[in-house]
Amino acid sequence: MREARALRELPRLAVRSRDLMKAPRGNAAVMVIPGFSTNDTVMAPMRRFLKRRGHNVWGWGLGTNRGEVRRVLPGFIDEVERRYQQHGQPIVLVGWSLGGVFARETARRRPEMVSRVITMATPIHSIHHDPTSADRRIEQPITAFYSRHDGVVDWRNSIDDVNPDVVMIEVASSHLGITLDPTVWLETAARLAEHD
Repeated sequence: MREARALRELPRLAVRSRDLMKAPRGNAAVMVIPGFSTNDTVMAPMRRFLKRRGHNVWGWGLGTNRGEVRRVLPGFIDEVERRYQQHGQPIVLVGWSLGGVFARETARRRPEMVSRVITMATPIHSIHHDPTSADRRIEQPITAFYSRHDGVVDWRNSIDDVNPDVVMIEVASSHLGITLDPTVWLETAARLAEHD
């Protein structure tokens, strides 16, 4: 029942449209990663918003995220490296749910290619993590959005109390609706402008 809140997100975006149009601009290189069982199409509204704020934005380009982190992660890291070399600057990784696991693991393995990690409703303590990297901290700034209304990931499992540079932001959205939450969009734009 908590996921029924997802139906509220589009109207909330409309109500906050004026604030969204005034969100800070920048020119960061950003990759947006979909959650489990979804693909780049689901993340298109957020990518469009960030592009309108001046950023270079891409999807992950690997089709449906089927949750096979250990198998897919090397190919994902190769894609991040391609963008990193193409743009000559570290990439901001923005991941929803399991997509955030890809972002965090890439930041652990290849910190030189990642400038910042932003996650939405991402399980921090996950069986999908590479056990050999579990004791390595993420040194890049992390912004992690979570919701006590999340009907998929227990919000307590999204709290990062391990890494040194983390900002936790609570929002009032569902798991499915968090990628359309206006607070998430505004705070993400602010973090990217801060990054610039």
